[in-house]
Amino acid sequence: MKDYESVFENLHTSFITGLSIYRDSCEQLLSPLMLPDNKFYELLEKPEGNAWKDAELGESLHERLGSDYGPYRSSIKQLNKKIILFSKKLKLDDDMRPPWITKDGTVDVAARDRFFGKPLTRIKGGFDSNRYANLLAEIVGDINQVAALTKGAIALEPLRLERKRRINAAYWVSIRDHARRLFETLSSRWSCACSCKNPHRAHLRLDVRNGGETRDRSIRFGFLFSFDINASTAASLPWDWRDVEIEPLQTPNTPCTLALTLAFAVLQLHDTPWLSRSWGMKDIYFIKSKEISLVSQPYVSKSFAPTPCPKQSTQLKSRSFIKNEMVFALGIALLELSYGKPILSFKTAEDLDSQGNETNFTEFSIANRLIETIETRELTNYARAVIRCIRCNFETFTYSLDDDDFRERFYQSVILPLQQDYEYATSASGQTY
Repeated sequence: MKDYESVFENLHTSFITGLSIYRDSCEQLLSPLMLPDNKFYELLEKPEGNAWKDAELGESLHERLGSDYGPYRSSIKQLNKKIILFSKKLKLDDDMRPPWITKDGTVDVAARDRFFGKPLTRIKGGFDSNRYANLLAEIVGDINQVAALTKGAIALEPLRLERKRRINAAYWVSIRDHARRLFETLSSRWSCACSCKNPHRAHLRLDVRNGGETRDRSIRFGFLFSFDINASTAASLPWDWRDVEIEPLQTPNTPCTLALTLAFAVLQLHDTPWLSRSWGMKDIYFIKSKEISLVSQPYVSKSFAPTPCPKQSTQLKSRSFIKNEMVFALGIALLELSYGKPILSFKTAEDLDSQGNETNFTEFSIANRLIETIETRELTNYARAVIRCIRCNFETFTYSLDDDDFRERFYQSVILPLQQDYEYATSASGQTY
């Protein structure tokens, strides 16, 4: 049986040394938080106390430690339990001192002799010395882990702060860019003359927004819409105030995305069975069923029969005035995307023959009328691409996509402008309004 007095001295010395390392790591963690002195020392002296449960402190530590905060809290919770258990086994007071040492550090020799002179204490302590040593080894190992975790987290803190700074900066710039795009969107719709005879007015609400990496980063703009008239002189306002909130949404198939996709389809699939010369939006599919949903991706579809089928007529209407049927069909599709309706839904008596029937000129007549005001509905690049496709105005004498010169002009005059609009519209993570 080991001499318990010497065993106790070794155990207590190692225990106090470990606690000093633990206290130092806590001090390193807490010092930058600018806590009041009384709270700061309470946290250091009582790592298991209620002061560590403060919600504001937890938020500050979470910000310092990042993803290490959870493991840190779990580790010190278990560590504090072991520290309390070990101090009880050694019969230490709340300040981790043996019962023969006073608060001012004075050693009461008589009290020490009485403590170790008790036969039960001496015998039990000698037999349990190995258990005490094992528990102390666990405590020292946990303290070293907590210290290493704290040191590593503090070393990474500047990198976390820099990342947070970049994220916050990008967030505020994103709000500014959305506000600019929203103004341009409203301007493109309302800058033309309206039947109400009054200019439209949008009142943008000024909001205080929260930053921070873990906060809600949704972007919403509050508006009051009205007409720009002098309300003080009007007997009664011809409108009611309307308050709305506008936010960017993920919409993968807006006219900026789908228009570019269709233009590329013409360039890549002309004169192939996949896309006929008289194609239209009726030939573009979005697949959705119980088994599969691909509504964000457009398709063209062809059926393949296992046996020879009767030859189907692919003869087109005689429209010699249209220089390129596929390019004209693209212009029609872009108009339908802009208006959200089939082109024939805009027909008037002027677009029909004397009996009220559609003719070879009907679509062309409607399209020519609609493109006169397309610039008031769409961005300039989109509008010009539509006009070029309808009128096939590419300043060339050949109009076949098999011709290298015409194909390059089509690419430069239609696809690139649509691509510029697409990149502009999706520059904020594919968001639109």
